[in-house]
Amino acid sequence: EIFLREGAWAKVRDDTGALGWVETSALNGRPGLLVIAEAATIFDRPADGASARYRAQRNTLLEPLAPPEAGWIKVRHAKGGEGYARIRDLWGL
Repeated sequence: EIFLREGAWAKVRDDTGALGWVETSALNGRPGLLVIAEAATIFDRPADGASARYRAQRNTLLEPLAPPEAGWIKVRHAKGGEGYARIRDLWGL
């Protein structure tokens, strides 16, 4: 999470709550969601009882594809797998 930008530097907070400074050139500008659960199951639709597509392990970075809605968010893995994750399993929103 970016808190402040000053020139070539950005003050950020990570998933543990720690604050630090990074060069803005190290930031890709695209938001990412970090899996904070032991593993997050990615489903074919945003509903309890939906079919699982894959599981993303802790510290996996997922790309959000749509705004969150009713506790779910559509995501994509770097290898291309898409589906819906429970927001409670992710950090970065």
